[in-house]
Amino acid sequence: FIPVLTTFSIFISIALLFLMNYSTGVFPKSALIGFLILSLVAGVKLICVGSPFSIIIAISQFIVICWYTYLLPTASTRSAVTLQTATSIVLDNLGIRLVGLFFCFLTIAWTILCGMASFPILSTIMGESEMELNLIGSFQSLPLVLIFVSYIWTLLVFQYMVQVVVARTVLTWWITPVEATTENTFCSRDFIDST
Repeated sequence: FIPVLTTFSIFISIALLFLMNYSTGVFPKSALIGFLILSLVAGVKLICVGSPFSIIIAISQFIVICWYTYLLPTASTRSAVTLQTATSIVLDNLGIRLVGLFFCFLTIAWTILCGMASFPILSTIMGESEMELNLIGSFQSLPLVLIFVSYIWTLLVFQYMVQVVVARTVLTWWITPVEATTENTFCSRDFIDST
């Protein structure tokens, strides 16, 4: 199931990248409308709770989000231009796309590895009787907590590594476009320097 889901998500990401490149004005506006609709749904759910505090929160949240939606159309044009620039940079530089795919597969492998490492610990904790679980459960769950912290920490490191490589390549592309994009080569000199 995981390889099918991974392949599907990679193809969806590539398709959305090309779609964003050709219709950048639609994405910020649709995100803003979706945000407004979701806040309205959350407000209705808070009102259904029935407490006066949740009703005040729901109404104030909806007022703030309507104000935000009113002020944002000028910024959505700037967001569309920024999105167009970013997608054109990613499409021009093959190295950025390959780094993204590499870290996607690395993230999947790390998730599987952490799951495999935590499964024996979890089955040991769940296999104990109720009395033993109360006495020593906190000590046995420590490796599970450490695996979880390691998992989150490593995923953030992967994310920041991709962000640094892309940011350096984008910065060079913005200042000296000739140096950041190269025709008929694997990737630009600046991309290689940033890795």
